[in-house]
Amino acid sequence: QYRAAPEGTPTNFDYLLHTPIDPESESAFSLLRREYHISQQFSSPHLLPVLDVHLETTPFFIVTPHLPGSTLRNVLQTRGALELYHALWLLRQTAQGVAALHSHGWSMPSLRAENLQIEPDGHLTLLAVGHARRMESNMNASVQIHADTCRLAGLFIEMTTGDWACNPGFHQDPPTRLSDRNDEVAASVMALLKEMLNPAVMSDRHSVQSLVERLVRLEIGRLSRPA
Repeated sequence: QYRAAPEGTPTNFDYLLHTPIDPESESAFSLLRREYHISQQFSSPHLLPVLDVHLETTPFFIVTPHLPGSTLRNVLQTRGALELYHALWLLRQTAQGVAALHSHGWSMPSLRAENLQIEPDGHLTLLAVGHARRMESNMNASVQIHADTCRLAGLFIEMTTGDWACNPGFHQDPPTRLSDRNDEVAASVMALLKEMLNPAVMSDRHSVQSLVERLVRLEIGRLSRPA
């Protein structure tokens, strides 16, 4: 509902100007305002910051850094399924961004491959933070956090198998066609995915941060695997 880099913008620029596609759209304006509001509450290296705004009078816009690279969606369309370690690396960074949102009372329903920007060095940033939603109560927060955790599992499955986009059922067992699925790290990943998709597992605002720590250990385990 809003756009960045209007037609004719040079490619060697440092900042993006996000403007509503429809200047009269209240929902697009609301997204810009929400993006700015969330960015002022906290910062994370995996969440796109808002550097400046013009939201009092037309033309409405916000300013963010221009990140080089491509979205995860484009990477998957170009390269296909990722090697297990690369997928773990990207999942851990995504989880770090989501954990930052959770710790401040926000969930991320727009956690999709097209909203994850991957820079040439592999750094990942969550885009479209304006779509985040407030957690209103403990019960509601648990549901939202579990939904975000399922989305993270879905992203990993999509990165490694491509199956999730066609079969996004949160409560089914994850596919087993992971690369190197016979090694110990892949077996641990499968166990973790099943736990992430299990609705009976209690979730709180620290759950995804705990997931980040487990993913770090899996990354280390993958690196230490004999050649």
